[in-house]
Amino acid sequence: MGAGIIAVGPDLLSGGIGAIGGYWADGSSTGALHGAFLGMMIGSAAGGLARGAWGTRRGLAADGASPARVVAASTDGASNSLLPVSSLNRRQLRVHNSLTESGATGRFLKRKISMTDLRAIGRVTGDEYSVYTLGGRRFVIRGYGNEIRVTESMAADLAAGQYGRWSGHTHPPGYGIGASTFDRWSISVGQERSALWGDGGYIIFHQTPADDYTFESARRTELMRRWYERQQ
Repeated sequence: MGAGIIAVGPDLLSGGIGAIGGYWADGSSTGALHGAFLGMMIGSAAGGLARGAWGTRRGLAADGASPARVVAASTDGASNSLLPVSSLNRRQLRVHNSLTESGATGRFLKRKISMTDLRAIGRVTGDEYSVYTLGGRRFVIRGYGNEIRVTESMAADLAAGQYGRWSGHTHPPGYGIGASTFDRWSISVGQERSALWGDGGYIIFHQTPADDYTFESARRTELMRRWYERQQ
């Protein structure tokens, strides 16, 4: 109904104003009629503009909004130049064609996809990619630029480990490899760490920076212990 009012309002309003103006200038019904006709012509043009503007707003409002829950994000950097699709090999192109738009998800055999593949695809699309592994299969989420956004229900399932272990995610070209707060908070239940790939290579991260130091120090100590034992 609102659209109809906007559509005809300028026509009727301008016609009425034209009729009053014509009668005032000429003092006759003929002048009023001519004024109304001219006013309707002007109002019709205005109505067309109004209808176009309404249609644009309605179209924007009708578009489905992307999910609002951010489960991974790169915050250090800015979008960089992208590579052409021709830079992808055949394996990467198959994955790219399966995730055709931002927010797309897909399941792949573990041996058919790697973080290196997704990093290469991200250099083409400018989007992040997140990977969860369960058995011999991987669940992949294509992000929206420098963010991975999902529905609230999927976010809860990811956190509960329903899609498996969070193997890692990529950062788009132009962004660093520092783990954001969103990245750290999204490590699945029962999982100590995850990893991310970006322009600077890759890193392993935990729920807090302090955990990074604690766990990695312990890991390095264990590696040194094993190396020392082999020397005996």
